[in-house]
Amino acid sequence: MGVLLVQAELIKLSRLLGVPVEELRVLGDESVAELRRLRNAIGAALHDEDQALFGKLVAATKLLPAAIIAAIAEKVMGPMLCARVAGLLDPRQVVEVAKRLATPFLAEVCLQLDPPRAAAMLKQMPLPVVTAVSAELLRRQEYVTMARFVEVITDDAVRAVARAMPDAAVLHLGYFVESPQRLGELVALFDDERIHAIVGAALADPARLWPEALSLMEQVDAAACERLARLGLAGDEAAVLSLLQTVNQLGLHRELLTVLGRLGPKTLASVGGFPRLADPALLGPTFEAAARGGALGRLIPLAVVLEPPLLDSLAVRLGRLPAKVARGAAHQLAEPDCMLPLQRDWTRLRHLIPASWVPAALEAQR
Repeated sequence: MGVLLVQAELIKLSRLLGVPVEELRVLGDESVAELRRLRNAIGAALHDEDQALFGKLVAATKLLPAAIIAAIAEKVMGPMLCARVAGLLDPRQVVEVAKRLATPFLAEVCLQLDPPRAAAMLKQMPLPVVTAVSAELLRRQEYVTMARFVEVITDDAVRAVARAMPDAAVLHLGYFVESPQRLGELVALFDDERIHAIVGAALADPARLWPEALSLMEQVDAAACERLARLGLAGDEAAVLSLLQTVNQLGLHRELLTVLGRLGPKTLASVGGFPRLADPALLGPTFEAAARGGALGRLIPLAVVLEPPLLDSLAVRLGRLPAKVARGAAHQLAEPDCMLPLQRDWTRLRHLIPASWVPAALEAQR
């Protein structure tokens, strides 16, 4: 996984610790898995502390009616303390109390709550309460908090919340959902028209939303990734140009190549061939990144639909790469999974291969 998922983990960790994300940049070289382990360990420590501190308080609440507990919660305890004890209470009792609390107060509690440890209670929460609180969190743009709840609330609740969300908000939310399976289930809730609108929303705020759209396509399974790309990019010149410009601006070529490598040849070919792609400055950095990363073969179905003058320009750029990179790329193109497509469309693809690569490719075939 690339820098996008690391950034998402740093944001989630900053929320847990209550510190600006800038103070955690020192952890930017850690893997996503390590950052999640750290966050989970901190969460577990806080949970153990809660049990020790609030055991007597939890025992006392069992003797009180839900209406009285709700009044005490809002007027005395406050949202942070309520969140700390909610996971320690009987889920049925919490549901009865929640039904009597104001929506803004419940939203404040959600900001402090640890959803995995309150999962039993959250799954029993009435749908009207869930949707009302979600609307309040959405109004506050609390996407990190909402994503954590997506992991544990019921499918019916996810469906109701997701369908009411603006298109851009789905991308914001999806960026922070941790489980690829749950993220795929979220995508599956939408029909083709809505998928097109969700991906297309990135055009309104490219620097912020294209990275989130790429992260979404990177995390879901191959079939969902194909669907997102086919409905959101294929045949849409404005979307493809905007994506490439953003990738070049932010240096997200590795993430783009991961997504392109998961697409079928037909879908991959359908994102190229537009007149305005004739500028080699748009596709050149992606082809160079593919050569450096041993992924040039992923772009052959795309190269097939590009015009020879553009391929000639790309070949000039590739020919300027360091000799070690060129040898590695040439050897990759000599592999059967690359060589067969090259031979099939050699009349056009020969324009992509720098002359300096040919000796290395021939050597690799021996």
